[in-house]
Amino acid sequence: MKEQRPFDFFSLHTERSSLLTEKGDEMEGIDIVNINTPDFNVPDVLARFGSCIECVKTVPVFSLNEIEIGDHIIFSGRIYDHHAIVSGKHSDYINVIEATNTTSGTLLALLPFWKKAEIKENRKEINFSRDKISVVYYRRKVFSKIKIAERARAYSCGPLNLQKYQYHLLENNCEHFATFCATGKEFSVQVAKFEMSIRLLYHKGFNGINNERMRNDTLYQLGYICSKCIRINSRLVSVGVKDINSAKDINVGDIVRFTYWRLVHDGVVLAIRGAGESSVKCSIAHYAFRGLLKHRQILNEEFIIPLDGSWGVVQYEEKGYNVFDDESVVQRALSRVGEERFAFFANDSFHFTRWCKLPSRKTTTPSITMSDSDVDAGYQ
Repeated sequence: MKEQRPFDFFSLHTERSSLLTEKGDEMEGIDIVNINTPDFNVPDVLARFGSCIECVKTVPVFSLNEIEIGDHIIFSGRIYDHHAIVSGKHSDYINVIEATNTTSGTLLALLPFWKKAEIKENRKEINFSRDKISVVYYRRKVFSKIKIAERARAYSCGPLNLQKYQYHLLENNCEHFATFCATGKEFSVQVAKFEMSIRLLYHKGFNGINNERMRNDTLYQLGYICSKCIRINSRLVSVGVKDINSAKDINVGDIVRFTYWRLVHDGVVLAIRGAGESSVKCSIAHYAFRGLLKHRQILNEEFIIPLDGSWGVVQYEEKGYNVFDDESVVQRALSRVGEERFAFFANDSFHFTRWCKLPSRKTTTPSITMSDSDVDAGYQ
């Protein structure tokens, strides 16, 4: 089966929830002899880790039952995200091993004489109604979950103790430590996305971030997308858009493209409420902007679509994509109304609408189910 779109965080959450297998509350002893020996056949994987922003994804978790020992976990913050490795799991809290620093220490770590942090094991109590918690999904695995936790402990209190960690905000932060434990290579997707945004602005201006096709080509040229992902993405961003010039041009289940807060934006048509000579009123599910201090949220909102060609319908079928039927597209969109997991380059309006419209893989008869896992078995 052929991939139709990059794997996405929402589908990975569904898949992950059905595959939680590694049990236990605490780690056992550390196998120091084999701690750096990969558990999976990965002949060229380390060269690619950290270079492709599509191959490493964050997956939201909503309860302790969805967290495993050995997970690379992310605690989302307003200014930056904090990363750690889960080392213990209990009924109402978890233990994590982390490269930890104070906020002031993090900022001072930019100075050449102030680079100390600590690798420590700490207890974390999580309020899932308030805290935004994710785990990292690696497309290609190197170590088992247990060995990832063993590696973290070996560097915190074990034989490879790194109590005084040479911390640097951009070059050796908490995410670098977590990715090293998980893959054997230090890298930071958080830093890569920041650098990527700056380079896009420098090379292509603001249009380089807003224009998906230009952004995709530039990211590949700059080395932020691998050859496999560029093939998938290039086909997606070349899909045509048909102008909406009459009421007949728009239907329930369509993906519409329009300008929203001066940015190109996609939404799902949930219902058509009325039509006149110059416009159509529709209910549309989309990732709505709600203010600078609020998270974007998927909302069901009414829009007046002018029949002047300024809006368009994305033509996935004409490019040969398998698509869900209209009713399933609407159901999938409605199932995510209220979500607040927006992320540029990872879970924006384009990712949301493609998840609603496209099965992740091309089949003769695409499955039309709400539990579409969207993950190729080869990536497990």
